[in-house]
Amino acid sequence: MYVPLTTLLTTVDPLNNDKIVIEFLPLYEAMHICGSLGKGDELVRTYEKDRRKQMDLLLPSYLNLDDNGKQLHDLLADITGFSILERATAKKTMDFRSVSEIEGLWDIMCDRVIDLITETVEKIKDPKVLLRVKESVTIFMHTIQVCPF
Repeated sequence: MYVPLTTLLTTVDPLNNDKIVIEFLPLYEAMHICGSLGKGDELVRTYEKDRRKQMDLLLPSYLNLDDNGKQLHDLLADITGFSILERATAKKTMDFRSVSEIEGLWDIMCDRVIDLITETVEKIKDPKVLLRVKESVTIFMHTIQVCPF
């Protein structure tokens, strides 16, 4: 299912809306407890390692673009959510996530998605499918540009 282009005009808090509520309290508590135990650096390293694994699991080895292009649409939505959460975590926690770490993950994701799309688009013969790819990429780019983080 595609999000209509009119949705691009609507402003939604990506961390707190009628479908999603992200709570940072558990992370704050973990940071406090680990910091009190002298394990704050270990928590940071573990979190970074876990987020890299999550990023790897998020990115498929290939794209299957059928007539509706749902896999690409869902992949770009997942990358958007991942990135928004990373930036929000950096903003809401002091020195827990560095901008360079987040930008590194972002660069890796973008490179892999560009490769996936390039490989897939070369094989598409149906103009309707190409249009769906364009729509998904346009929505993705707009969302990332207007994201408040």
